[in-house]
Amino acid sequence: FFYAHLHAHGRLQRMASSIGPLVTYRHRAGMSQSSSTSRKLLLQLRVKAFEDNILLQQQQQQQHEHNHNRWKRGFVVWGAGRDGKDFVKSMRPELRDRVVCFVDVDDKKIAAGHYWNPNWEKKIPIVHFSWLASNPIQQEELHNSWMNEDQSNCVHGRINKKRPCPTNNGGDDDNDNDTSRVKDTTTCKVPEVSSTPPTENSTRDSPPLLLLSKQKTTAIVRTKSLGRDFLKSLGSMPVVVCVAMYRTNGVLESNVKSIGRTEGLDLWHFS
Repeated sequence: FFYAHLHAHGRLQRMASSIGPLVTYRHRAGMSQSSSTSRKLLLQLRVKAFEDNILLQQQQQQQHEHNHNRWKRGFVVWGAGRDGKDFVKSMRPELRDRVVCFVDVDDKKIAAGHYWNPNWEKKIPIVHFSWLASNPIQQEELHNSWMNEDQSNCVHGRINKKRPCPTNNGGDDDNDNDTSRVKDTTTCKVPEVSSTPPTENSTRDSPPLLLLSKQKTTAIVRTKSLGRDFLKSLGSMPVVVCVAMYRTNGVLESNVKSIGRTEGLDLWHFS
């Protein structure tokens, strides 16, 4: 019903929390269709709705208005983890071909260079999210911060999936701050945009005087091999974020904000 409503150009309105729920669903163990529906089927339905209501509908609208079809030219998937890969794998082949690359914050994924599925003939590159910034000054600042992570042990927006060790404080285990059940995150501020534009001689290579890890060095080399024109084009590409929000103490949200996209136009969340 929800997707049919959206497909028919239905409108949604946010209701005040004080009003209370408009619809209440009752769940009974063993008798709920949603509980017996596989995660894979739900993902396929969600991806199809995204294709029909965003990718294909955007294409039809832009062709009708004789505007440049940015979605047909290609788009970027933010998140080279399980959710991002599952999103791409569930797409129709003709629309999957429009995925230009993945972006991530994890040096290990970026150092791998690309994502390859044996059922495809296409390798999808993986690069750092800083290449998405539409503002060249912001792009340079984000890139420099990525380089400095090796010195500060700080990763912008990465979710640490290791379960933190519970502390024995003598209190009740069921308190509001039960960190043993919450994934730890690293909080790092996205750098402010400098007022000084990058010079012609400034490059996106590793800055001097920094001792970069082997993994980050590999990530830089793999990224550079894609070519300057390809990397430069990412600053205007639409983005689909396949990373769960509100799990990095606001860092992911700040990173997404820093790339200069407009949600609902060239930025969509799918997680």
